[in-house]
Order: sequence, then C-alpha cells, then structure tokens
Amino acid sequence: MSDCFEEFCRQELADENWLFWKGVEDFKSAENNLARRKELFEALYSKYIDEGSHTEMNVSGMRISLLCSQYLNM
Repeated sequence: MSDCFEEFCRQELADENWLFWKGVEDFKSAENNLARRKELFEALYSKYIDEGSHTEMNVSGMRISLLCSQYLNM
C-alpha cells in the first residue's frame, strides 16, 4: 500500500503527505521508547504542523489542540 500512496502523492505534487505519513509510521513504531516518540513528535510538528512551515499540512485547529494535549500527556 505504501508504494501506491507514495506514487499517488508524487502524481498530485503532494510529497509532503507521503513524508508525513512515513514520519507518523516511525512515530508509531517507537511506542516503547518515550524519548524517541517525543523527539519524533517535535520533528513532525515543526516540519508539518507548525504554522508557516515550508511543508505545512492542512490540519484543523481543533486537531492541532488535540495533538498538543496528547503530547503533553506523554
């Protein structure tokens, strides 16, 4: 599936969606390493969610608040 998604993103000129998905998969795979999860979360946030980021994703304010709340509770 990931190959199909990657190709779709490239065709749609949306490589940041593919890279974000890969980053989230890395985040999920680090479930037993809290320090690594925090590091990955901060990297994903600054690259794809932070307002004004070069590769900012279209994420609702409500979802961002939820993500930040979950991060603080890690």
